[in-house]
Amino acid sequence: MSQVKAERLLEKGIAHFKKGLLLAARDCWESAAQNIEPQTSIGTSCRIHNALGTLLLEMRRPKEAMRHFLISDQLQHNAETTSHERVATRYNIALAHLRMGEVREALPIARQVATYNEFDSVNLPLLAAVQLVTALCLMNNEDWEQAAVWMQKALNSYRTLDDKLYEAISLHNLGIITMEMGDLSRSGFLLEAALDILGSVQEASLAAYARTELGRLRYRQGQFSSALHQGSAALRILWDNMGLMDRAEVGRLCRLFGSIFALTGDRAAALGYLQRATTYLAQSQLWLEWTHATHELDAIIKQRGTQQARVVVAQDDKEMLKYLTTLMGLMDTLESLYPELAHSTGLVVKYALLLGQEAGMDEKRLTCLSYAARLRDVGLTSESEAATKAEMQGGGHPVMSERILAMFGVPKETLLMVRHHHEKYSGSGFPDGLKGKSIPLGARVIFLAEQYVMGVERESANGPGYHERVMRNLQNVDGIDPYLLKSLDTLHNEI
Repeated sequence: MSQVKAERLLEKGIAHFKKGLLLAARDCWESAAQNIEPQTSIGTSCRIHNALGTLLLEMRRPKEAMRHFLISDQLQHNAETTSHERVATRYNIALAHLRMGEVREALPIARQVATYNEFDSVNLPLLAAVQLVTALCLMNNEDWEQAAVWMQKALNSYRTLDDKLYEAISLHNLGIITMEMGDLSRSGFLLEAALDILGSVQEASLAAYARTELGRLRYRQGQFSSALHQGSAALRILWDNMGLMDRAEVGRLCRLFGSIFALTGDRAAALGYLQRATTYLAQSQLWLEWTHATHELDAIIKQRGTQQARVVVAQDDKEMLKYLTTLMGLMDTLESLYPELAHSTGLVVKYALLLGQEAGMDEKRLTCLSYAARLRDVGLTSESEAATKAEMQGGGHPVMSERILAMFGVPKETLLMVRHHHEKYSGSGFPDGLKGKSIPLGARVIFLAEQYVMGVERESANGPGYHERVMRNLQNVDGIDPYLLKSLDTLHNEI
């Protein structure tokens, strides 16, 4: 492959990545990586592997990402380079270790990178990222004093960059660090400041993180009613953004509510939610938080009696927390039965939202769409052989999914999208044989997103070029809305 062609594929992949078209970006970069030749410059080769690794981290495939980062690192080591690309590569290796829960491996690399003297004002975004990941490693190692130093550096860098989102993230983490150091007053100030910024940049889902930590802080301060208020606010944010299914944050929230239930004297509920917390935190490979939750669980198990505090958990909160964890339990069961869904479901949600935005859906309908795309197959967890046969007769898992979700009070529009996501534009689908635009728009969007993502998963085994092959194949798939397919094609070509 010529240097020019490699760079063209690299830049095309970057354009796709910026638009959220992750699979087309991966296709471009895998094609470039597979055809790297001896004459391809080390800089271009490393950028290709770093780009692929970054994308795979985005797709929650840290082990695959690590392979590309290590190739990039080896190429630069052999050439004895000390470029900014080398700094970025080493940073990525530390981040991949951290995502896999390998703090001991991540920390020395992060510290090494943080001491490089290769930074200047042009590379301030990279410097800020290095400072942040170094602080996160130190937090996971419970070295709170050093974590505070590096997180403050990250905060200063992001303020210089005027990056409000990462300024809020840095403030949030500083709030956690100062809480662990015992400075509860300053912790509250930092967490409130993070929450204010997240509100201004409309990052509602991240605001749940700050609410949960504020709840934990108020709990430590003995302000149990305030802790419950913050926990309830976080719960509602997570419920409204359930399409994201953030296991780690649900785990943290379960831990907070478990602690509160223990105060109310409801030992069974406390044990149940702390057990869920340990499960979700372990699934997220957050071993430090898992350790603390496990110790708290053990303490309640050994506790003979409880002294009740004057705090009452509202029935609505109890029900919503039960619904949220039950649905996550169903998703866990589904992914254990069908492991391929663990990676593909998140991609289906992403592509459904992209197509929904292109189709002009408003925020309320997009929220319903994200619910439906995430939870469309929960009925598969209760399917029997008879139900599978019924699918061919016009029933099956879409109807079962609809019935299950109806019990949790999800919006009617979401239920309709779930029920009809296997209808076909031609009228030959199920369960009701709807045709054309009589099929809800969200259901048509989900059907196309699913067909595209699953098509790429199958076709990628045949090597790069799979995006174009799948797009051609989709022209012949019965039941796809041709107008939505044209929108998907236009999304990829307008770069």
